[in-house]
Amino acid sequence: MDKILSVAAGGVSGALVRYGAILFFQRFGVGQFPFAILTVNVIGSFLFGLLWSVMEDQEWVSENVRLLALTGFLGSFTTFSTFAFDSAVFAKSGSWGLFVLNVLLNNALALIAVFVGFRVAKLI
Repeated sequence: MDKILSVAAGGVSGALVRYGAILFFQRFGVGQFPFAILTVNVIGSFLFGLLWSVMEDQEWVSENVRLLALTGFLGSFTTFSTFAFDSAVFAKSGSWGLFVLNVLLNNALALIAVFVGFRVAKLI
């Protein structure tokens, strides 16, 4: 039960932080492109790489902390379903340039961010 609560606590926190990021971007009207989702996906990917690398061989980091941070918080903070929806909306409306841009940026930057997280963790 404690593992479920760890994932749930992280999930609630991650969802609230993602919602806050979306509100922030909406408030400053960044246009048609979903920069909020791109931003949380890239930051979340970086943090996942960083935290996973830092916690990988650390016995002092409990399984519950890993579940809270990686599965709960970052799993909820990043949002592949919203990325897919935004991409589908671009495709459906014929905005192929934004579709390709969204797909390429989310995938490339998120992958780069994971690797940067790995490297930063080695410096710590």
